[in-house]
Amino acid sequence: LGDAVSSAVADDEVRVLLLRGEGPSFSSGRDTSALGNRGPDDTHFAHLRRSQRLNLMLSDAPKPVVAALKVHVLGMALETALAADIRVIEKGARLGLPEAALGLVTDNGGAGRLTALVGPAKAKYLLLTAAPVDAEQALAWGLGEVLVEPDALDEVSFALARQIAGNAPLALGVAKDLVDQVHRGAVAN
Repeated sequence: LGDAVSSAVADDEVRVLLLRGEGPSFSSGRDTSALGNRGPDDTHFAHLRRSQRLNLMLSDAPKPVVAALKVHVLGMALETALAADIRVIEKGARLGLPEAALGLVTDNGGAGRLTALVGPAKAKYLLLTAAPVDAEQALAWGLGEVLVEPDALDEVSFALARQIAGNAPLALGVAKDLVDQVHRGAVAN
């Protein structure tokens, strides 16, 4: 996925990135059976940086990123969705960060992005309870911008991406950057 995002960002013909899951869910997150399985020379820091690469590419991309969220959006998958600029959520979806129940914490920038979107109290609720919220609650809290019926997710997401892509690429990149600069300044203060 990181290679596909990198290629799309570098391609001048691509104006918007649309992330969506193939199959029944957006993603149920990291394969927990692989946790702790690293080579002897793979430091925690190197592993963490490699793991964070995708979300950093998405948040830093000069092109808008739309995420179409369906059924399960859990753990690392939610962290990736939070790196998108706009999230379309289908009714019936469940969004959550179950890491605390596994003795882990989010390590891909999710805690910071989550706090920026929903505020500290709701972020702590999601991080500390490890309980998912339904699509309606996710929208009300600011985890998404559009709520759609399940059979309309692709249609609405693609239409939104096409609408955005119809705008001037330079203006899109500058607008995204201006918002991100304000956000970074607010977080730093």
